[in-house]
Amino acid sequence: MRRHSPRRSWSPLGIAAGVVALYLGCELYLFSGELGFPLDDGWIHLQFARQLAAGEGLAFNPGRWVAGSTAPLWTALLSLGFAFPGGLAVVWSKLLGVAFFLLTVATSTALAAGLGLSSGRCRLAATLVAVTPWLAWAALSGMETLCFT
Repeated sequence: MRRHSPRRSWSPLGIAAGVVALYLGCELYLFSGELGFPLDDGWIHLQFARQLAAGEGLAFNPGRWVAGSTAPLWTALLSLGFAFPGGLAVVWSKLLGVAFFLLTVATSTALAAGLGLSSGRCRLAATLVAVTPWLAWAALSGMETLCFT
């Protein structure tokens, strides 16, 4: 009978989800249970998205188009959040950021595999992406960083 040595396997996506949960928990703790963004950029993107959802186009103020949206695709995606009842645009923004973060981690696995790395090294590469502090922070920041990553 052949004995199999126990191999430890980890999921980079699970680690990424855990890192984001940790960051979200810290945010909720620091802001007394309120969701928000660390910089005003996230709020600016939401303001453009709000106007776009209301049919005003890429405007910061109603009826006044400006060239201030630095990420029109991100603005368009955020505008979908205003279709939800109850003002869930901030939650939608964070969900989009987390989804793009997980997609970035998964894509890094595929990239490593495309470069010919072993499965263990592919997982290691993806795990390093998953625990990169700036990427985890960006996932919840309301900004377009991970959409473009």
